[in-house]
Amino acid sequence: MMILASDFFAHCVEAFPRIQTLALVFIFILGILLILEAFGVEEHRVYLYVAIGVAFLVEVMNILQERLGARKV
Repeated sequence: MMILASDFFAHCVEAFPRIQTLALVFIFILGILLILEAFGVEEHRVYLYVAIGVAFLVEVMNILQERLGARKV
């Protein structure tokens, strides 16, 4: 299932550089959280997931606005 979905996600990330930036930031922050957890500092990952989810939603809305705005002109 993941192999089939990986092509779709790879295409989306390549087509939209802002999504690529969000993915890289997500991986970077997740890595920091894992390093902190190794040193005994435990932070809730829910905050990370909510923040990235909201940022992703905003980017999707921006992409849709650009596409729909281009059609009206």
